[in-house]
Amino acid sequence: MQPQEPKGLGGWIVTNLVILGGMALFAVWAYPTLPATYPVHFDMQGNPNRWVPGNSPEWFLVLGISVFINVVFVAISVSLPKMPISIVNVPHKERFLQLPSHQQRSILSSFSKMLLTLGLSVNVLMTGLYVMLYEVALQRIRPPSGWPILAVPIGMVALMLGWTLQISRRIRRECEDNEMRQAHGQRSR
Repeated sequence: MQPQEPKGLGGWIVTNLVILGGMALFAVWAYPTLPATYPVHFDMQGNPNRWVPGNSPEWFLVLGISVFINVVFVAISVSLPKMPISIVNVPHKERFLQLPSHQQRSILSSFSKMLLTLGLSVNVLMTGLYVMLYEVALQRIRPPSGWPILAVPIGMVALMLGWTLQISRRIRRECEDNEMRQAHGQRSR
């Protein structure tokens, strides 16, 4: 049986591409309107501590980071079903390897969707960062302190941990269900 792309990834990929496209359009539109110098880095109190010239290609760094992260996440998500199961790292791997192939692929599909969800979160975060950086550069807003901004990556890590725990429980539950079916099938004979 030929490995297939996990079902439902196309919508996630398209959504990520649309957000990246919007971010790219914003970056290109905003670039010529940047002031002669603008801040690109801030301390934890929101005070600028690094400035760059308005014509600096550094403006596109946020977009480049987002594109790179999404390329990595999409590549892993799409190639995950084609990888040999033995090289994929999952919780409770010894139990995971005991599952039938269709259950293993279903669980790997969940991992693929988790990566694409994280990519979507990165895109939304980076788009917000771009708009905020632009507004700060034009001195329309004062940058917020760094502490509330730290809540976003912490939330993303919590999301990833929660999803990993959910998948871990699913592996354990499916293994236990298979063991019960096997035990029940042997008693029926």
